[in-house]
Amino acid sequence: MWAAIIAASQVADALKDVFPFTKKHKAASAHTNALESMFIDAQLEWENIFSGRYSDDQIMTRRHKLMKLQHDAEQNNFPDGLALREKFFAEAQIDAKEYFKTTYGVG
Repeated sequence: MWAAIIAASQVADALKDVFPFTKKHKAASAHTNALESMFIDAQLEWENIFSGRYSDDQIMTRRHKLMKLQHDAEQNNFPDGLALREKFFAEAQIDAKEYFKTTYGVG
């Protein structure tokens, strides 16, 4: 009986990366880490923009860089794409506006 339990647990452990939930969970975790890093970069960029340190060309270049990083992170972690959930996207936009208004006094 113990041999069957051990064998079953070893098979389950070997197959854990095959199940879609596990794959998506690992991809989402890696994507979250990439987004957190991008957020840190974006916050620094915004602080430099807000303080007037960047020209319009520099702003566009840095915005392009962040967009490229986001695209690359999505491609690396979700090669089949991400489903856009309109409700969550709308909530994120509202949260972002509130963040900028509270932190920088702009909206």
